[in-house]
Amino acid sequence: MKRIAIASLVGGLILFIWQTLSFAILDLHGSQLNYTPKQDSIVSMLSGELHEGKYYMPNLPKGSTMDDMQKLEEKMKDKPWVIIDYHEHYNVSMPRNMIRGILVNIFMVWLLCWLVLKAGTPNFKSFVVAALVIGTLGFLNFPYTYYIWYRSPGIFMDLVDVFIGWGLTGAWLGWWYNRK
Repeated sequence: MKRIAIASLVGGLILFIWQTLSFAILDLHGSQLNYTPKQDSIVSMLSGELHEGKYYMPNLPKGSTMDDMQKLEEKMKDKPWVIIDYHEHYNVSMPRNMIRGILVNIFMVWLLCWLVLKAGTPNFKSFVVAALVIGTLGFLNFPYTYYIWYRSPGIFMDLVDVFIGWGLTGAWLGWWYNRK
């Protein structure tokens, strides 16, 4: 129990450190959160029109027919479109979010350890391969499928995060479980 706890804690920290480097220090995901000098007027205008939620524009009201959707698609071909994540209150709690993030990372690494140990092959290669497979599954499940539909920027950096973050974590686990 002590061994898996240490493995999960250190592995979770490795993921967290890479995420901090990738998003904050190295700014590898800068293309995902752009700046506009008109932000104040845009937010002011939106605050009177929207409530908390995610908006895809142009869109149709619920209950619209497939024929309505097809007409909208034809009308909007090659025209601008937008996705908005609108929040009514700016309440960013950096310490709370960081704690939640590290706990999620520790739990994911614990699940990875549990899976590899249950498979009965806890060697260096099995940890690295399993970590990369799990990271790739996570990438394919959300960032990539979202990208397929909505062409969100920064998809390549999301993939880089998989290989570096999960690769380092798998290497740590492989070393930890197979040291003499």
